[in-house]
Amino acid sequence: MASFTDFNQDYGAHAWWDWWVLSSMLKSVGDVPRHTYYPVLRMMVDDPEALEKEYQQVLQSLADVHWYDSPRVKWRKSYGNFVRELEFVLTGLKPKLSEEDFQTLVVKTVSERLNNWIGFIKPAMAKAGGIIPRFMLAGADADSSGLKALYEGNYGEQFTWVVQLATFLVGPMETSLESEGVLKVHIPECAMHTTVSPDQAQVFSCLYACKAACEAFLDEDSPMQLTFEPNIPELNCTMRVFFKG
Repeated sequence: MASFTDFNQDYGAHAWWDWWVLSSMLKSVGDVPRHTYYPVLRMMVDDPEALEKEYQQVLQSLADVHWYDSPRVKWRKSYGNFVRELEFVLTGLKPKLSEEDFQTLVVKTVSERLNNWIGFIKPAMAKAGGIIPRFMLAGADADSSGLKALYEGNYGEQFTWVVQLATFLVGPMETSLESEGVLKVHIPECAMHTTVSPDQAQVFSCLYACKAACEAFLDEDSPMQLTFEPNIPELNCTMRVFFKG
């Protein structure tokens, strides 16, 4: 008999959040492997028919997502399906393109799709940084303001929950506040890998479609900047969040 903990993991608020946000994201980027990267790969191989057979085998191996699945199972299946397909086409493209062309094709496409999906958060964060009540900035450097001062100040630790909203992309995470309002996020087992395989890294999906694309989306010109340090063999990652607004 399933315990309450098991039920909460499958049907609790966090499970619904991860499934809902992932579903929204896939509406913006989910077609990229099939409709953008695969056609390019097909044009570059010597035997397109052989490639098509391999690709169809990948598609046939994808998990069926049923209406009666729990939100947690739907999240895991849908995310795993997306990354399996993504990793297949990126693995084929990487040796056929220069690093510059590969970056342009993969990173630029994903970062632009992310901007179309949630680009509104950047001006929203900048605006929020200007209206944070001064008492919440206590303990921050006198020259700091907005989001950066909030995380430098006495209340910073209480707002690390904001980053926890990204569990739909990376899975469970551990947060701690470093000096000058830098938020350190440790991802013990990234979901980009584990939803596909518990012990096999999805190298190109990780380094380009996640790390590089997210860093390009939230770059040094954004109110909040991200940097990633993936540990590919161990399937974990350290992310740092720099608040500037």
